[in-house]
Amino acid sequence: MTVLTTESIAQSLQTDSATNGWDAVFAMNLKQVNALFFQQFLDIGPTNTRAETFLRCALADESSLLVLDAGLGPPELYFQTGDAKTAVEMELIAGVLITIDQRTMAIKNAAWLRPNESKLTGSLELAKVRGEVNQVGKVVMDLGASAYTPTIGGVNLRLNTKIGDAVRTYFRENAAAYTMGIIGNDTVSPSLTPTSFLITTQKHPTRQDSCVLVLIQTNGQPGTVGPLATYPIPDDCGAALLIAERPLFNALADDLNKRFQPFGTNFSARNDSKGWSCVGGGGHIDCGAYGAEYSCWPPERERAWEQSSKIPWTSDERGHSRSVQFGLDGITISAANGRLVATWNHKHSQHVSQVNRSPGFSTRGGNFAGGCGVITAVSVLQADFNVSGAIAVDAGSSKVSFNFSNPTLNIEAVEYPSWVYRLFGATAITSEITNTIKRSLQEALNSVTAVSIDAFRLKCLLFQSPDTVKLTGAKLPRGGFLTGNAAMPLSVTPASTSVQPGGSVQFSAAGLPSSDIFWEIEPRDCGSINHSTGLYTVPHAVPLSSARVVVVTAIQKSKTAVRGSAMALVYRSPAEQGVAILPGRSLVTQGHHVKLYATDRLGAPLNVSWMLSPNVGSIAPGLQQGEYIYTAPSQLSGVTEVTASAQTHVLTVAEGTAVIQLVPSTGITVNPVQGSVKFGARLALMATVYTGDPGGLRWVVYPSGSGKVEFDPGDPTRATYIAPASITHGNQVHVLAYLVNLYTAGLGSAVITLTP
Repeated sequence: MTVLTTESIAQSLQTDSATNGWDAVFAMNLKQVNALFFQQFLDIGPTNTRAETFLRCALADESSLLVLDAGLGPPELYFQTGDAKTAVEMELIAGVLITIDQRTMAIKNAAWLRPNESKLTGSLELAKVRGEVNQVGKVVMDLGASAYTPTIGGVNLRLNTKIGDAVRTYFRENAAAYTMGIIGNDTVSPSLTPTSFLITTQKHPTRQDSCVLVLIQTNGQPGTVGPLATYPIPDDCGAALLIAERPLFNALADDLNKRFQPFGTNFSARNDSKGWSCVGGGGHIDCGAYGAEYSCWPPERERAWEQSSKIPWTSDERGHSRSVQFGLDGITISAANGRLVATWNHKHSQHVSQVNRSPGFSTRGGNFAGGCGVITAVSVLQADFNVSGAIAVDAGSSKVSFNFSNPTLNIEAVEYPSWVYRLFGATAITSEITNTIKRSLQEALNSVTAVSIDAFRLKCLLFQSPDTVKLTGAKLPRGGFLTGNAAMPLSVTPASTSVQPGGSVQFSAAGLPSSDIFWEIEPRDCGSINHSTGLYTVPHAVPLSSARVVVVTAIQKSKTAVRGSAMALVYRSPAEQGVAILPGRSLVTQGHHVKLYATDRLGAPLNVSWMLSPNVGSIAPGLQQGEYIYTAPSQLSGVTEVTASAQTHVLTVAEGTAVIQLVPSTGITVNPVQGSVKFGARLALMATVYTGDPGGLRWVVYPSGSGKVEFDPGDPTRATYIAPASITHGNQVHVLAYLVNLYTAGLGSAVITLTP
């Protein structure tokens, strides 16, 4: 199997169009996305009844209404063999499936869901939504856009299909989505400031994996939507950022303009037959004046004669002293062999002046005084500069830099005054002047030792740290190629585990001393944790009708914003049995029945014999192999727990058990019992529970998609119905208030008419 490395991908990017014409592409593989979604699931918390973690919907099946009230596990993305699409799966880790008699509107039975028995499977649907202020938008997984195929233990295919439709409607009505991250407008170069983006996915060329591609437009033109020519993530990384040459060199030009501002040089990005580069224009390096200016006029005349042998001075064309202004036109920054190279070749014309004294002489006719004059001539200097820098990225800030090293600068005179000028006293530029200019140029150029850009990040919302995607590797093929991973500021292990009542789990946090860690759990009524050591313990006496999710959090004491989380799933797992019974735990009210299904370990239906303990109610075969119907007595004096034991004698004796809770019904009324509400309006509702604790009361709308109902977690007897903006499933809506626990079951309803 071919292994994708940073080097091999960078080599491919030398020839391929790296970004499909987009200004940048951010890529994250499924493992990293799953880790982000898992942390967001923990961040939402088990007590927060948001649509992403709690599923509550109603649907009809023949003569019954069904309510699915379930806690969802974190979404997990995976690549399906033989399918171009990426799939998403969410486990139903807790909850209950309630069956209601449509004629009497009474609860007949309820089947509690157990981990590893029920799940939702759909296709990955990524969406772009607008963000808040200064944000271009969010990258989200839209749960309402997928079609789901539920697999719920003890439920037939036809009913599972109906549940899938209701689930999709519920997600869509509640705008359920997991956020992968946001694209924000950081204070960076305009060419690196996102203005729009689209999303797609790409399959790994050799592995059962794929990645999410965020196709980003800055101030350029949009590109082509689709997989890239080269899969962008190395096998040892989880994320990659590709920056096209145009925005990269424009950003470099912006940085160079800041660094060369003292010299007055302006850089601009260019694209020619040699590729992209940044070219400087205008500006100069002031090397200072060399030598002292002298005059032949009194009172300097005698002094000039005395100094006639001194070093010449740099001057203007009239011989007046002037500093050397070495122009910077043509300084060029380009990419070569994976490095950023700065080159500068420049010719500079320099006036040099010197006092020329002609000596006196004597003849027979007498003595004649000598003459004095300042002679100015032009010499031409050639400057050749070359330096290169390797690309690097800072993991903390995602700042990309190029640190230059080992510069070479050569200055030499290439043109001198003509021999005629020199005959009359003109001087060529001296090596002393040339060396002085070189030192000045070298000092000025050495002050610009690096250029850098702030690479925009995909800022995930799931952690306390602002930079959760750590980009640590950098290459410069055609544009920038950065690689890295997403990581929690504080990693907790085990990340996910299960524990039974009476059990314990030791959690640990990596990278910090235990003395700097404080541990806590949520909710706090499901066991305890040692705040110093991270040992989580569940007592034996924990009332469980279904599994409970406990979030374990480690907090750094010295920096409380740094934290990490893990999940403990608390439930009584069924013992390893030769016969599997679904549902493993159910509730039945007086005179009603529940269906039980017996299978072997591979899920094949079995014919079994039954024993009830205590012998309350009756059990008989159903219409299909492996299907049995338990019927409760018509009268119940109180709560009774019945253990139904199944046994088969095929080849060897195998057994399995299920628990059936017989509970009396309780009355629930909803006020108003009937009402009308306009589209988009709200209606306040109140429920009264006659027997039992109303703290477990829940609400749901039937049919799904006919608006929403919200209730106060502090007082669930009070709820508000929110009508849809337009008619979707007829103008009559049922709002159901229900209570199901180990001790009672009841249902109340209100009928609401929608009006324009």
